[in-house]
Amino acid sequence: MKDNNKTYTFKELNKKSDTNMSIKQSFQIATSEYVKWIKNPKITLIFMMLIFIYDMFVSKMISASSELNTNICFFEPFIAVCNSIILILVIPAMYLGIMGDFPRVDGNSMFYLLRTGKINWIAGQIIFSIMTAITYMFFVFIGITAPAVFKCEYRNSWSDVTTKYIKYFPEKSENIVAKLIDGRLYNNILPLKAVIMTFTLMVLYMVLINMILMVGFTIGKHSVGIVVSAALICISCASVEFNTGLKWFLPTANVLPWQHYDEIYKKQIFNMSYSYTYFIILIIVLSILSSILIDNYDFSKISDMED
Repeated sequence: MKDNNKTYTFKELNKKSDTNMSIKQSFQIATSEYVKWIKNPKITLIFMMLIFIYDMFVSKMISASSELNTNICFFEPFIAVCNSIILILVIPAMYLGIMGDFPRVDGNSMFYLLRTGKINWIAGQIIFSIMTAITYMFFVFIGITAPAVFKCEYRNSWSDVTTKYIKYFPEKSENIVAKLIDGRLYNNILPLKAVIMTFTLMVLYMVLINMILMVGFTIGKHSVGIVVSAALICISCASVEFNTGLKWFLPTANVLPWQHYDEIYKKQIFNMSYSYTYFIILIIVLSILSSILIDNYDFSKISDMED
């Protein structure tokens, strides 16, 4: 696609292209990308992560339930894992590793984009990113809950493993099981609500990572999107760990339901709706920015990325 040093930007090539919004075309783009994504060998990284999570966290909950001669709530392993300061770093980082080449393009991408139009292509990529985020979190949910299914009870209440483990075993107060689910969570909301909130916020977090990658792509610096996403994941985790005043401007505090509640009183110190709004606004802003920046993307670079 290169012609000496000539550049081919979308703005120059799209003068006569139809850019009217088409839901059908956007979903076709998303579906096509999703099929390629689900077949990508990188997906196996999810299972490697789940083995680590089971060994380090879920198996400990199962052992604790045996110690107490009780069962855990079906939702508790997932809630515990996704509300852990350690794993709230690992789960987004693994997703970034899988999605690092988003949006994936090849030598035919320029013609595909011209045929569908900028608006439909961007919309298709956003739909695709939502589909991958939901799928990823679904794999995480199934991978975490399935191994504990025979030690679970299907009820909407917290188990003694979560609420009374330290009471029965005070000498194990430093045990990882005692720290998996914060009291601010189980003292304020029930498991079903907690799992819905956690799943939804995690999906929004994954989509936000995709939109940062998208902006990096549109400025012709894919690596910038990866570095910014990685830095955001690490810095926002640190802001929660050290309880800095900046934590609400970063994703991790917003994605952890227990962070929204007071340590002593049963009240919210940061409204949950603000966190949903935080992610949605950022995703919309980055999507609009991508649709503007794509005009000046140099498609002559794509030949270097062709499979």
